[in-house]
Amino acid sequence: MNNKHIVFKEVKKITNLFLHEEMLKDFNPKPLIEKIKLNVNKELSYKTNVRNQMTDWQCFSKDHTMSSIFANMHYLVGILKLPNLQLESCWGTWSSKSVETFQHKHSPSSISGILYLTEGGPGTYFPELNLTVKEEVGKFVIFDPMLYHEVPKYKYTKERVVVAFNCDEHQFLMNSKTTKILK
Repeated sequence: MNNKHIVFKEVKKITNLFLHEEMLKDFNPKPLIEKIKLNVNKELSYKTNVRNQMTDWQCFSKDHTMSSIFANMHYLVGILKLPNLQLESCWGTWSSKSVETFQHKHSPSSISGILYLTEGGPGTYFPELNLTVKEEVGKFVIFDPMLYHEVPKYKYTKERVVVAFNCDEHQFLMNSKTTKILK
């Protein structure tokens, strides 16, 4: 992975929120786009903060492509001081006519993120940072789940497809008979 860009900005003089962007090398979005289109959940689509078609929340949680992307992000564990991250939810969204995602945040997760599978859309706006992340194929963004973000209403002539996710930190209790995960 290359083109690393990390933005740290103090907000409310109490908390340091973070956002990290990078471009994935040699990334092919087609299999993920196809999986999203084949797994649209009509009961969730247009009924969450995301006003588009979407998969169920766990659609990509055990996906091989997403797992390999996360496996290559191990250097972030040291930077963020969260050694026991586990992917909790990972879903896809797809829109072909208009785009809108209401302002929201992902707390109480430990880390949240977006992987853009298409480009040229309106971007994702983070008001506390006064920053709009430009949509590019293969751009991987992780951010503090306390950061509000939104996609402004936008008429779009091309498809907009993204994968979003939440990770939580787990503590592992190990003994000779069992291993348990504590949240």
